[in-house]
Amino acid sequence: MGQRSAANRQAARRTDERAHQLTLQVLAAAGQARLSGRDLAVLLAISHQRIHQLQRKRPE
Repeated sequence: MGQRSAANRQAARRTDERAHQLTLQVLAAAGQARLSGRDLAVLLAISHQRIHQLQRKRPE
């Protein structure tokens, strides 16, 4: 059972990282689409505050 738990945690980490990368890709494309932070929040199902945080962290 320990190996399965470790494998599940590793899979969850990979999935989280993939979701994060996809979110950053959406944020990068959002400028071209002229979407507001609140529109992005609805599309990504995260708060508009989190959108703002991610936009500030994003490399230019």
